[in-house]
Amino acid sequence: GSWTETSGVASTGFSTTSDQAAFNPSGQSAGIYTFDYSVSAIAPCTGFDVATITIEVLAVPEAGTPPAAQSVCASSLSLVDLDGLLVGADSGGSWTESSASASTGFSTASDQADFNPFGQLAGIYTFDYIVSGTSPCIGSDVATITIEVLAVPEAGTATPSIQTVCNSSSTLIDLAALLVGSDAGGIWTETS
Repeated sequence: GSWTETSGVASTGFSTTSDQAAFNPSGQSAGIYTFDYSVSAIAPCTGFDVATITIEVLAVPEAGTPPAAQSVCASSLSLVDLDGLLVGADSGGSWTESSASASTGFSTASDQADFNPFGQLAGIYTFDYIVSGTSPCIGSDVATITIEVLAVPEAGTATPSIQTVCNSSSTLIDLAALLVGSDAGGIWTETS
């Protein structure tokens, strides 16, 4: 007998020697592969018979490729579309938040997920998209999206709000010492 591959798109994993054949699914695209074994009649008989073997190759789970870490401001009113950030992800996975300190802005429905940065504490937030394999493929694939929420700039509060001094005083006034709760790295300008 003899073997032939009859798949619509030929594989790269089919090999045959005489009446022996093998198929290596490793690295093959997901799809249906068919192989025929033909046996011709021996004279005085005529004709032939064909048996078809069908193999379905499933793809390993793919959670996609996440982008580099994203930065957003805690005052942003725009939702971050987490699933929209993944490239090449299989549908049907699930989302979880894996942040060291959970946010209050993570929401998910089915395999869609969003993050609302508004009002979040400054810090790093991480979200995992997990796709499990379909039997006989085992295991799962995880893609992690990292979002850094940056604090809203804080110039601080002047205490007291008005300082009164005599114009004959030669004592320098440390303006930064008069602020409570200010971020470092600001710029001073005179507005009088």
